[in-house]
Amino acid sequence: MKKKKDAPTMKEFMEYASPIIRDEKFKQLKKYIHHSKHTIYRHAISVAYIAYKIGKRKKNIDLKSLIKVALLHDYYLYDWHNKDHKRPHGFTHPKTAMLNAARDFGLTKLEMKAIRSHMWPLTLFHIPTSRIAWIICIADKLSAHYEYSIDRMIKKSKKIKDKLLKKSRLKYEK
Repeated sequence: MKKKKDAPTMKEFMEYASPIIRDEKFKQLKKYIHHSKHTIYRHAISVAYIAYKIGKRKKNIDLKSLIKVALLHDYYLYDWHNKDHKRPHGFTHPKTAMLNAARDFGLTKLEMKAIRSHMWPLTLFHIPTSRIAWIICIADKLSAHYEYSIDRMIKKSKKIKDKLLKKSRLKYEK
């Protein structure tokens, strides 16, 4: 079966993503847990790939900018689970990520706005205003949902397995 000419490819994705993924500053995200047990690094790559796949289906999307924004949307560089962190993370991290990304990677105004608005509707007054911003907002929510769902399914399956093992042990002990 032939691949469609405009079908998403890992080669094209990595062409745009590699300069950021390989950057030492970006690699710092491996130190921070984001959703459940997933690191920010892993989450950012997931969001970027989902955004890329959505972007490939749309016309006139700057894929390089889209992937850059997706990778950097949570580039806040701190552990929000730390008890010393008192700010309401969900509301404040988009601005911190935007400022850090602009400092370390350089951003256009459109890219800055896209990062700033990725938590909408939680950040009520920062509404996505570009197609890239909307794609990032959606891809972020899809990735977060998947990350939490997978962990819940794993926990549930372990509980079921433990119950079955306990029942089987009781059966053989009689």
